[in-house]
Amino acid sequence: LEESARVKLAVAETLSEALYLLSARLRHSGIVVEERLAADLPRIESRRNDLLHIFLNILNNAVDAMPDGGRLTVTSSLTDGRVVMGFADTGPGIPAKTLERIFEPLYTTKPSAQGTGLGLSVSLALARSLAGDIQVESVRGKGTSFRVRLPLAA
Repeated sequence: LEESARVKLAVAETLSEALYLLSARLRHSGIVVEERLAADLPRIESRRNDLLHIFLNILNNAVDAMPDGGRLTVTSSLTDGRVVMGFADTGPGIPAKTLERIFEPLYTTKPSAQGTGLGLSVSLALARSLAGDIQVESVRGKGTSFRVRLPLAA
């Protein structure tokens, strides 16, 4: 199968793979992952690695936001005819001025050894290439929530 071919994917399987790849990092950071996934979600159409890339970028940012532990709640649902994946952390939240810019290429608040500022801009571009989007909400002192919304496979 050609790597660039889109296939019909079960979002939960790709999410499980992303969580598995980051399991040591999550454990080391003392982050508890709570999964609230809808059963039997319809499949979406994507290149497997694109979806994995989106999830890994968002999950890595959540881990970076909670170096001393916390809770990461991962949800999935079928909302308004789209598959919606939610990622909510209990980190410090993102200031409004920063929140406006987080999807800009090369924008980062991390030390240079830790981030390039490309993760979220690439993730948004990948989501848009799948006719989807990424929404973010953040409350200072309470945490940040990302929602990846993707259309169902034809």
